[in-house]
Amino acid sequence: MALKSWLCGFIAVTFLTACGGGSSSDLPGDVGNRTYASDASLAITPLAAPPPTRISSTWGRIALFQVFDERAHHGMTTNQILQDAPRYDAVWGAGRPSVWNSAHPSMLVSLYFIQEQDWRQAGGHNLTWWQANHPDWILYACDGTGTPTHRIAYMHGETDVPLDIHNPAVADYQIRQTFGPYASAHGYNALAIDEVFFFDDMGWDLGPGYYGCGIWSNGGFIRRYSGRYDPQWASDTLAWIKSAKSIVTTDPVIGPQHLALIVNHPPSAVSNPNEEQLLANVDALLDESGFSMYGNFASDTHHFKATLDYMIYAQRHGVAMLMVDKFVQDSVTVTPLHLEYSIATYLMGNEQGAALFTTPNNGPGVGYGMEQYHPEYKSNLGTPCAQYYGGPGYDANNPDIYYRRFNGGLAVVNSGSKSKTSELATLPAGHTYTDIENRTVSNPLAVNSNDAYVLLTSNGCN
Repeated sequence: MALKSWLCGFIAVTFLTACGGGSSSDLPGDVGNRTYASDASLAITPLAAPPPTRISSTWGRIALFQVFDERAHHGMTTNQILQDAPRYDAVWGAGRPSVWNSAHPSMLVSLYFIQEQDWRQAGGHNLTWWQANHPDWILYACDGTGTPTHRIAYMHGETDVPLDIHNPAVADYQIRQTFGPYASAHGYNALAIDEVFFFDDMGWDLGPGYYGCGIWSNGGFIRRYSGRYDPQWASDTLAWIKSAKSIVTTDPVIGPQHLALIVNHPPSAVSNPNEEQLLANVDALLDESGFSMYGNFASDTHHFKATLDYMIYAQRHGVAMLMVDKFVQDSVTVTPLHLEYSIATYLMGNEQGAALFTTPNNGPGVGYGMEQYHPEYKSNLGTPCAQYYGGPGYDANNPDIYYRRFNGGLAVVNSGSKSKTSELATLPAGHTYTDIENRTVSNPLAVNSNDAYVLLTSNGCN
């Protein structure tokens, strides 16, 4: 992913949310603004059979995916991929698709690109070509006063040419003419589309307040956007996604390849019409900040509940969820407590179409591009007995505790009890529990804020 560290400083000032480590992009308008319909919590409700997604059913297991197989100067070896590919249901941004396919033919193997720009490796076009052939497709920046400039609105750290996604011909060029054919020719069965945001994230590093705002055509400026959060950007993003979906579905050449669309997009309220339209036109969604907000955790409980609601809503509408928990405070490997939190929150929302990637911060030999496997992923909790339950409507004295029961276990999460250092979880009686990290288990169980337990037992639904 582009995963821009440069966004973190902006968020910390603008949204008062934390970004950790300087090596991952947070998502403005995302982690501070996730909302859900009601604080009233669920009692146990029966499970309805969810629809299938483009990944294999994840019922009864902790399903995994891989974020890149190479990055900078490190990555997975060919032997690693050949040996370990069956562990994973998808790879976001595969550098060696043929190796993945040979080891695990049924997984999603995706070609990575950024929505708002060209990719020279696939299209073969540099800036000079664009200026000579389609100068009015290039996106230019406005400064902090909104004044148009002749400065190209490059995404931070990128050299590929930024394009005007308002122009329908751009999506056609990217999907029908470039990325779709490239993916099909090189053994990919999915497109991993990064930076699919409902805000304008182009040109920000040109100066304070800069943003991608329009094009120059025949010597005159044509404005597309009036600011970073112009609703027109969201409209153009949705139109682009719909066009991409139409092309991969109906194009006589690309359509038969059945390419899946995977987007990196920050979840928001499931009642938002933009979110509904997006989910209706993609096959999988990657949530990069995940439940842990890059290991910084939310300062309130809303983030957990909103993320969980979105995760479940997407799967119930046939969209797979790829959940990333990146703990930027962890430099070599994730701590046992962070890993257990990641597994427990994943289990809360797994509706047979979810996969997990847990990682420490990016660094030499660690992070994105490296395999992040842990034996705890083999924990056998079996299938869920019902939906999750808990929260203030279930236990007013411990309003931030959530539970989900399984045939072979129980997941317990303290979603962030704010002023309280811990709350008490009342475990279903009549069972003996073993924590996957060998922590002591009592009943009631004191669970620290933003902590979780994954407990193994037998006959967990009784």
